[in-house]
Amino acid sequence: MTGGVFQCLVGAHSEDKIMQILNQLNDGEISLTDFRIKAKELKEEEKEDSAMKEIELVRLRREVHRLKAENRRLTAILMANSQEKETETVEPEVQTVEPEDQTVEPEVQTVEPEVQTVEPEDQTDEPEVSSPSVGGLVMARWSPDKVYYEAKVLSVTKRGYTVRYTMDGYKRAYPQKYLKPL
Repeated sequence: MTGGVFQCLVGAHSEDKIMQILNQLNDGEISLTDFRIKAKELKEEEKEDSAMKEIELVRLRREVHRLKAENRRLTAILMANSQEKETETVEPEVQTVEPEDQTVEPEVQTVEPEVQTVEPEDQTDEPEVSSPSVGGLVMARWSPDKVYYEAKVLSVTKRGYTVRYTMDGYKRAYPQKYLKPL
């Protein structure tokens, strides 16, 4: 008879509830029939909970699968959009540069004669160093800002002179027209 009483508890997972029912039976708070009824109810609740958990698990797996598919789709769209944006940003720049080139060309053509007339004046204003000697100090034109700075002649080359600027120690080769006497 006791085997049948406890048989309904086999496989039950809620240990706290089982202990509570057993203590009630032991203390005489409930009868043996009430114990069997409560034990069966507990077992049925666990089965329902297990079924609900299984249903929830299946639902969550489907949701995960759907979200992964959505993630792949959105990633593909994002990659396509980023490639389109790269293309879009390049194309307008090219389109805006082309008209500028067309408008700049006439300006360059009008400026060129002015530059041709200016070059001889620059050469007359800037007397060339007749023959700077190695170790001598000269004024050498710095190309980026077109300002003359003091430099020491290091060597003579076929195309000009190699100089070292005294301010920063930078070495550079220049033709003779970019050198002035000190």
